[in-house]
Amino acid sequence: MSTTTVKLYRKDEDSAFFEYSAMNNNVAITIKEAVNRGVKLDYLTLDDTDLSNLTLLAAGGSFRGARFSKVNLNHADFTRSSFIGAEFIDCKMNGAWFNHANLSRVTMSKVEAEEASFWEANLMDSTIVNSQLGRSRFSWGRLDGARLLGCDLSHTQFIGATLVGCDLYESCIYGVRLRQALLTGARYGKAKMENGVLTLGDLGFMVHIFDRHIRVGCKLFSTREWENFTDDELSVMWPSALSFATKYKDYILRVAKAHQGPVGC
Repeated sequence: MSTTTVKLYRKDEDSAFFEYSAMNNNVAITIKEAVNRGVKLDYLTLDDTDLSNLTLLAAGGSFRGARFSKVNLNHADFTRSSFIGAEFIDCKMNGAWFNHANLSRVTMSKVEAEEASFWEANLMDSTIVNSQLGRSRFSWGRLDGARLLGCDLSHTQFIGATLVGCDLYESCIYGVRLRQALLTGARYGKAKMENGVLTLGDLGFMVHIFDRHIRVGCKLFSTREWENFTDDELSVMWPSALSFATKYKDYILRVAKAHQGPVGC
């Protein structure tokens, strides 16, 4: 069994630290005891470690600048913890709680965080790529300037969240809930989504309608482009594009113009 070295920073001595060398199955206990004693875990590095079901004190812990690689955080509770500038690579975070946590400027890549809770969390200027976040909850959180790129966000809740300048490009947004969310400057790549997004999911291809754009399957067009495509252009776009447009083009345009108003035309 491998040994993990845990560097622990004292709250009153930022430059000084002491170390624990713990077997992998004792790292969670070591971390919990350290946090309970008020020790900061800033710049901690953990690889291939099991922290599932870890629960910290109500005040949370400090993990500023920490790096987690292939760490199991499933169902862990990091409520009110600070992860400013931390990095999560290929971690499992399913069902984990980060409520009221500070995750500003974090980086997450290839993370599994389905049904995780980020209620009222701060994820400002964070970058999350190629991650599974389906059915997670970001309600009333701060995601200003965040980039959630190529992620599964299906049925994810952003109710009342602030997504000013947030980018969700190439993410699956089927069933995303944006009620009462602040979307000033929010976008899906080049498509603005300040008025939210309307999804049509029963047409054979997933259709998303933004402020001035329509996404059909994986193709993104301006509303004007979609309206003006000729049969010749559609026939070479993808194998069934022409038959799809023949059946649904006018319907999609009617729904789009109702959602977008004169601005989208």
